[in-house]
Amino acid sequence: MRIITREPRELPEIGIDRGKRKRTIDENEHNAKRIPPEPRSVQKASSYQFTIRHDLKTLMQMLTIFVVAIVFDFHAAAEVQVWQANEYGSARYPAANATDGNAATFSTTSGDFPNEFWMADLGQVFNLDRIEITSRLDCCANRHAGLVLRIYDAASNNISSATLTDVGLGGTYTHTLTPGTPVRWIRVGLENGQPNGGGDFFVELGEVRAYSGTTNVLKPSIFIQVGGRWCRAVFL
Repeated sequence: MRIITREPRELPEIGIDRGKRKRTIDENEHNAKRIPPEPRSVQKASSYQFTIRHDLKTLMQMLTIFVVAIVFDFHAAAEVQVWQANEYGSARYPAANATDGNAATFSTTSGDFPNEFWMADLGQVFNLDRIEITSRLDCCANRHAGLVLRIYDAASNNISSATLTDVGLGGTYTHTLTPGTPVRWIRVGLENGQPNGGGDFFVELGEVRAYSGTTNVLKPSIFIQVGGRWCRAVFL
């Protein structure tokens, strides 16, 4: 098993107050937001080979050693990372909930500050055809209205955007792209200090799906939290 992640990096120029984890957006620079550059370092560890024994205790010890031998590869293309401006309460609704394939879960920010957001780094450029965003099943569908979806290419250019509408509980908002649009980053959030359709600053998402043909590149996976980001664990 190896787990691939990245160093914490600066987000696009959305503005971050690290003390309060507050994000703000410059009203005059909507089309000038920048995505962080690729990390500069690559770190790899040696392979470990094990002879699996039948004894369960021995196996658990081996697995513990294997976890210690995790590889942190800071140049891991094609590995999705998702994060959001801040967390609600005890972080029971993390950004990864929006990509877990479970309609009963959802991600949410704290709702304490203007311009909160959810964001995904696809790890590399994918040629996408559409983005689907669903609302939570149990409450507050009007909070979808007013959220702004922004799509970025590998050069950090905002190449497509849309303002979400109220699709009802469990409903799906679909943003259709020109087939084969090259996409690296996806952002959903509030801008210019404006509230959502519910009159507050929550960014709540049931599911976010990004399709290249019939393949959802944000497909459900196993995510772990490393350095404040939710990163996909890859089993080899």
